[in-house]
Amino acid sequence: MPYLTYGVRELYVEQEKDRLLAMGVTSVGPLTFPVVIGEYNGSSWDAFGEFGGWVYSACSYGDTLVVGGAFNDVGGEPFEHIAAFYDNAWHPFGDLDQSVRRLRILNGILYAVGAFEYADGHLCNGVAKRVGGEWVNLGNLQQDVPGAPILVEVAEFAGDLYVGGSLSLADGTNGIAKFDGTMWSGPGGGILGGATAVLAMEVYGGSLYAGGEIDINSGNVGHGIMRWDGSQWHAVGGSVQDIYCGSSYPARVYELLEHDGLLLVGGGFGCAGGIPASRFAVWDGYQWCANASVMTGYVESMAFYHDTLFIACGHVVEGDSVNRVAKWVGGAYGDSCQVVAVNDPGPWRDRLRVRVSGAGVLTISGLPDGRSDYSLCDAIGRVLDTGSLAAFGPSAVEVRLPGLASGAYVFVVEGLAYRFIVAEP
Repeated sequence: MPYLTYGVRELYVEQEKDRLLAMGVTSVGPLTFPVVIGEYNGSSWDAFGEFGGWVYSACSYGDTLVVGGAFNDVGGEPFEHIAAFYDNAWHPFGDLDQSVRRLRILNGILYAVGAFEYADGHLCNGVAKRVGGEWVNLGNLQQDVPGAPILVEVAEFAGDLYVGGSLSLADGTNGIAKFDGTMWSGPGGGILGGATAVLAMEVYGGSLYAGGEIDINSGNVGHGIMRWDGSQWHAVGGSVQDIYCGSSYPARVYELLEHDGLLLVGGGFGCAGGIPASRFAVWDGYQWCANASVMTGYVESMAFYHDTLFIACGHVVEGDSVNRVAKWVGGAYGDSCQVVAVNDPGPWRDRLRVRVSGAGVLTISGLPDGRSDYSLCDAIGRVLDTGSLAAFGPSAVEVRLPGLASGAYVFVVEGLAYRFIVAEP
């Protein structure tokens, strides 16, 4: 973006006007305020709106663009925390006493979550839905501490509504809450530990994935990310790790996005499943993959605009200044993946590595001396090709697999399965 910005909190594609919106603290002048929304049309940026505070989220609601944040005016008019743009003008869209952190439409219903206690006179404690032209509460979400929680995400899974953020329920559970239409509860005992918070949620592969401030050392099954199947929590591969590829420090996940059968994961981590993954990784339901990109800051949001992945990140990616917003122009999002055992691989498990080194080319290192048979399978296990590789000493060997259509494949060698993705050219 060409503007002065102190952070982008959300990227949102407004389909009706074919534009990518970047919300956060962005200004067209030398001072922080007024804040504007960055508007990208595919070739250039423009500024949209003038806000007296942070803008956190936007959502298309019919022919209306609803915008939420921590602002107290829009274009000089006293619209606090939420406003709507239609008929080429800004309009009030409810009375919320504190900030709105996320707007989402789920099953045709508009939801708002944030730090507000009251919405249109209803005690909501951070979560409200739009019904009949006003905001109303959902049950009685109560904390075991005074005040409203700070909610930052909302999702629907298996007929229940889930909210995540900094909250501590009356039943003693933390970080996430589920509403079954009657009452609120912490699914699976919530997130264990003191400073916990679910910051991102996405339904993928029949489960609800939750990412955020999740510490495996506090008794959780994962670090930074876990999977909820409706009855219990599960680890997601080897989870994500901190910048030292361990679990001594936080490895926060800020964004989860399902796209083309993959779960894209962004945050402040340094590894995923034990492989280097600077703030971005891909989970395919089977293993973690990453690329060699190195970036500053955190990946806080992702969106696909004109079939291209855009991320809200730090100032620098791969040594280039991107000023908080970057787009992916490479091939596969992950060219280095976990190696997953399909039978007992003996001593080779720890040293065998497979990576995508070019179009249709895999490079394998750590093979035992001699010949090793391999097979190539598609995503459902059908064998497409077989062969053998000759390895002598520490040198890597290559196998060429030309003519692969876009999709997921499994390469099996020495009892280890390597899953990789071929992207559209």
